[in-house]
This record gives sequence, structure tokens and C-alpha cells, in this order.
Amino acid sequence: VDGGVYLLDKKDKKDKIVSHDNFVSGVNVSNDVIVSADYDGIIKWTAIDSRKEQRKIKAHKFWSWQSRVSPDSKMIGSVTGQYLVGGYKYEPSPETEPSIKVFDTLSGELIHKFS
Repeated sequence: VDGGVYLLDKKDKKDKIVSHDNFVSGVNVSNDVIVSADYDGIIKWTAIDSRKEQRKIKAHKFWSWQSRVSPDSKMIGSVTGQYLVGGYKYEPSPETEPSIKVFDTLSGELIHKFS
């Protein structure tokens, strides 16, 4: 896994348009921008045509499991969590941050958070 997001054509050519330092866990297209999330908790906005990174935020302390852009492209939600090795019983630790965060797609500002 190289942490890339690729644009593929019919001739099996691939064109890397986004690079992450870790596994990419979510890719969303919003207008002319790709919004991608990774296992470092990073969300990136990248222009499809120019391949230029427009914004990068640290959304979570841990990985982003999944992300989705709203139908009107105004918000992106990201979900996180953490598995910790413990005893033989399932005893989850308390959350250290909200599990779900919602960001404004234009500014990258955190607008909602849910635990």
C-alpha cells in the first residue's frame, strides 16, 4: 500500500493525484476536488485538474475509518476509533476524542462532533 489515490483510464494507465503517508481509508469527490482520509487521521482536499493540495487537516488522533461528503457537498464527516489490546474480556477504554467529526468542505472548519 503506497498511500496513493489514483485516476485510472480504460487503458489501465494510472495517474497518482493524491499522496498520503499511510493507508487511504476514504475517497470522496466533491465538485472538482478529491477529499481523501487516511489512517493517520488526516483529511486532504486535492484539486483534480491541477493535482494541487488545497487543504490538509488533522481530523483525528487515530485513523479515519470512513468519510463521506454530504449530498450538497457542504460538509464531510469522518469516523474514528481505536482498538486497544486488553484482557480476555471486551472492556473498551473511554473515548479520548469524539468518534464522529463533521467539517465544512470550503473552510475545513470543525462544525459538529459526536461521541
